[in-house]
Amino acid sequence: MITTTRFLNIEEARKKFPHAIIDDIIVHEDVHIGENVIIRKYARINVNAFISNNVSIKERVLIGANTYIGEGVSISNDAYISESVCIEENTKIGSNVYIDAKTHIRQNVEIGKRAYIGAKVRINTGAFIHDGARISDGASIRKDAIIKKGGEGLVLHGSYKYPASVYFDSRTEEIIIRLGCYHRTIKEWESDFDNNIKEFPRGSREREARWKTFQFLKKWKPCFQP
Repeated sequence: MITTTRFLNIEEARKKFPHAIIDDIIVHEDVHIGENVIIRKYARINVNAFISNNVSIKERVLIGANTYIGEGVSISNDAYISESVCIEENTKIGSNVYIDAKTHIRQNVEIGKRAYIGAKVRINTGAFIHDGARISDGASIRKDAIIKKGGEGLVLHGSYKYPASVYFDSRTEEIIIRLGCYHRTIKEWESDFDNNIKEFPRGSREREARWKTFQFLKKWKPCFQP
């Protein structure tokens, strides 16, 4: 016999989670909701989501299946959190933020309103993502980095083979950009390109990679700040 699961109506939800303040929401029966949680109207909590203690979820937020929300997290209205996302303790998510699947956000991160976070992104402890910033799939944001909005928003490119990240080195007070295995300042990237581009034949993968790096830096140089 196949057992089916379902979403609860508001009366069933309030009965199952008496320790939480729940407005008119849609919540799957197979979720965990901790103590002192506030979930405002029209939010939707999907199957196997885990909501820790002292979490605040505002109006029209969607929490995807198999997503973990750590203690003390606050999520503003109209945010979309996809499936299998992990958001650790005391992180703040702004309104109209989109977070794609399998992204991992460490503790004490702040994400501004209308930010877009791609799939399988890793945002480390204490990072600050400005309003309207965009971070593409596979990117990694280092600890305490500040990602500033620029133009229509920052796009930090990365891939699993050639990951990219940006972080602030407090010892040297420099912005460091990592592409692949190289960690360099913006000036070092530009100098490296200028000095070495002619060493690589046209059409080579190395020359193409350096050209893309140079274009990336020219476009987004104003978007980084400590």
